[in-house]
Amino acid sequence: MRMLFQVGWTISVYLVLVACGTAPATDAGYRVVQAGSIQPGDTLSPPAGTVILTLTGKIGVTNIADRLEFDMETLEQIGLVEYTVDDPHLIETVTYQGVLLEPLLAVAQITPDATELQATAVDGYQTIIPLRVLEWPVMVATRRDGERMPLTAKGPLQIAFPYNTFEIDPIVHDPMWVWHLAALEVR
Repeated sequence: MRMLFQVGWTISVYLVLVACGTAPATDAGYRVVQAGSIQPGDTLSPPAGTVILTLTGKIGVTNIADRLEFDMETLEQIGLVEYTVDDPHLIETVTYQGVLLEPLLAVAQITPDATELQATAVDGYQTIIPLRVLEWPVMVATRRDGERMPLTAKGPLQIAFPYNTFEIDPIVHDPMWVWHLAALEVR
């Protein structure tokens, strides 16, 4: 219950800051690039464009049968942030832009008993991401160094962790950097 309170409180603070057009403090680990126009509680229409992300499982909002599907335009309407990080797989410093995982899950209205995500990539790679990672601004990245990421460059979506701002154990979290991200199952 404590984690849900913290997640709810963090989402509320985030939404207030975004609504006011104020970037969070520098210790938040990211910079707001574009305020979100989709908020928790909004009804989401089925995607008009190519589906790039599907959420299933313990969610309260769906737009196609029992799942919540996003095209790129709709996903980015949740709000864009950016941070620079030493990517452990590219072995270089890059600036990612994308949607924070926490407001994405708030829009999906995950159930209170949810504890983890199963992330699945286009190539079938799967990993479990515990929801405790929401203590950091984990991102579903849509751009690397200002450019969209094609499938041939680990895109169009990638999960990124703010390694340069927070003490995050790479031995535990490197496998959670899912590139070619296609689906998240909330468990």
